[in-house]
Amino acid sequence: MNYPHYVPNPNIPPSATQAQASGYPPIGREGPVPARAQQYNSYPSCQSPYQPVAPAGLYQECQQHATQQRQVRELPVLQKEPHQRPQQPARQLPPPTTPALATPAAGPIQNETPPQDYQLLLIALAEDYFATAHRQGSLVAFSMRIEDLNRYYKLIALGLGCLETVLNQWRLQPRMEAAVRLRYATILHDETENTMEAETALSKGIALCERNRLLDLKYCIQHLLVRVMFKKNPKASMKALDIIIRDAETHFSWLYALRFLRAFLSLELSSPSDVLSAVATLRSISSTAEHRRDVAVFLISSVLEALGHLRSQSKDSIEQAQHALASARSLQLDRLTAELPQLVALTHILDLICSLMQGNQPQAEPKLQALHTMLDQRVNDNHWTADGTFSVPIHVDARSQKIANTNGARSRLSSGQDGIENLTFTWLPKRDIYALVFFLSGVTVSPKNTSQGLKAETFLKEGLKVTLDEINSPPESGKASLSAIAQRLAWRKTLVSHIHLHLAFALCVRTDWDSAITSLKEFEQWNDSISPDPALGMLPLLANYLEGVIYQGTGNLTSALSIFQSPRFMVLDDPSFDPENNTNHASHDPKRDLSILASLNSILILRGLPEPDQDFINEILSRVEPFCLSHSDQNIKAAYYFIKAIYCASDPLIKSKQFLQLALKTAKDIANNQLTLIALNFMSWKFFRGVVGEQAEKSSRASLRLAKKGMDGLWTSVAEGMLADSLEVQGKMEEARAMREDAMKSAETVVPRLRKGEYGES
Repeated sequence: MNYPHYVPNPNIPPSATQAQASGYPPIGREGPVPARAQQYNSYPSCQSPYQPVAPAGLYQECQQHATQQRQVRELPVLQKEPHQRPQQPARQLPPPTTPALATPAAGPIQNETPPQDYQLLLIALAEDYFATAHRQGSLVAFSMRIEDLNRYYKLIALGLGCLETVLNQWRLQPRMEAAVRLRYATILHDETENTMEAETALSKGIALCERNRLLDLKYCIQHLLVRVMFKKNPKASMKALDIIIRDAETHFSWLYALRFLRAFLSLELSSPSDVLSAVATLRSISSTAEHRRDVAVFLISSVLEALGHLRSQSKDSIEQAQHALASARSLQLDRLTAELPQLVALTHILDLICSLMQGNQPQAEPKLQALHTMLDQRVNDNHWTADGTFSVPIHVDARSQKIANTNGARSRLSSGQDGIENLTFTWLPKRDIYALVFFLSGVTVSPKNTSQGLKAETFLKEGLKVTLDEINSPPESGKASLSAIAQRLAWRKTLVSHIHLHLAFALCVRTDWDSAITSLKEFEQWNDSISPDPALGMLPLLANYLEGVIYQGTGNLTSALSIFQSPRFMVLDDPSFDPENNTNHASHDPKRDLSILASLNSILILRGLPEPDQDFINEILSRVEPFCLSHSDQNIKAAYYFIKAIYCASDPLIKSKQFLQLALKTAKDIANNQLTLIALNFMSWKFFRGVVGEQAEKSSRASLRLAKKGMDGLWTSVAEGMLADSLEVQGKMEEARAMREDAMKSAETVVPRLRKGEYGES
């Protein structure tokens, strides 16, 4: 989610997110030099509220002047009478510094009145350059050809040159000059790496606003200045922002905007102390909004507080997030929620994620159904926006400064009637939200994928289809910058990578190894096309773990063990990872969780060796035990109980039975069908092997029924073989022979891949 910005007028489109253009030189009086962007910063910027930035009616007046000039140039030359004095040509504008403006239009201007307000004409031309570049942004981001990039940045450079010429050649009215400086710095911040030039322009704008008491423009410029400073010195920008917030205590609209900015910047730093600071800031926003009865602000601050808790490093983060979501849900019947489908969808998504992080399948299913119902009801809602923005209304009474926006200018309303201002946020467009929900739906129902007709795979494939349609069919034109479009394109590619990985895991559960390998290779292709980003570091690690699972499932145990015992899965050995003080680590740390699973898989492989190293296995178990027993995900607890059941160094029968009961109970409670059928097969082999009696046969048949329901060819073959053994012991030879034949047929679908034992072999 991008950072909020204060927009009194919701009809004004937000500016684009930032971009960095390597090698972009400062624009001087000699004219701009086009440059090509070489890298993009993933930090999403907060949009400026002044779009376009100029006094009231400025751009309409600019367009009128431009139209008049074109009409004047098109007039025919009047024929003069012989006795008349020849008409002198109109005085021409001195050549501007921008090369593109050095030759205006062919032919002299046949008018005695000299043109007026050239600065307005240059501002209009600058906006035309920016608009033309942004209309090409989608195609440029999709192709990323050098010539297209050069053309795009040439247009941006020409627009910046026009604005710089206006600032350097004319003495403007204070409000207009501040607005032009804001626009100039916004483009520098969004499209270039010229942070020093942007800071200089903004500092001059702040001084100008303070001299002329332009509070609205002052706060807006300060808002942008903090984001510019954050790129090179985050701590200094946070200190400067705290000072600005104290200065805006009586201006509630800007107080909300600046506090939201501080919360998002703190989350961007992502350290534990910064995340806690973000949560504290969001709580202060909620307190102010509740006191002033700004329902929508309270709602979004509560939802964002839940998001902050999920990113925190506390052990009770999920419980705190659910508490914040409960506060948000207390306002779900308010009429304002009907106008914010994006915010309602985000609330449902975060609530679902809390259950997924706990591994609580029965609790997640009704939440998923509620999310689907909400989206089905809002599918034709006209409050969805193409760029993913939504506005949160703020009530402003007569005692507060009411700042309206009329084409970039402020008007102060002195009437005693309450007014409305808007705080605008940017999240995801409608189709991206639906694609994300398809992905989360597939993850939620994946434990019951085989019992529900491969429903999880259907959701994942539908999400993949929607996302690929958005990637392959970019909009022809728009108002977003190249950096904003490139950032959204990278997000969609990341979602495609996640879908391919989870689809591969779902295929592994039903032992479709060939399809899983294909999906893993498709992930690798997509992941290679994504720009390096620290936030994407978990994807390669998750893919590496999946590769180990495929090696293990196809019989290449040596390669699987080398992956599971590689240094990247040994984070539990880090001295800073103290199991006795696990509250210092997030309850949902992905690296830690993958390290636990890799260790448990290693035990399964080591136990099957001809001469297992018992001391090494005990060492692994003792290392993962404190993390498993205190883990919030019940799936990891159930897996640990099962490993303990099959490997008990002392009192094997009694201890094995106890841990097996715990594993079965935990797996059934969270509806983990795969672990349940594996545990039942082990129980039949451990306690009923060679036993004559009805109970032994019932246990074998229950294991076979679950294995077939799970579409697991390997465990179906194992269960059929154990049932055949049980029937032979009881003297049912004909039925045992038929069951033995079924076991051999089931094994035929698994054994070929096991015999190959090589991941890369087809």
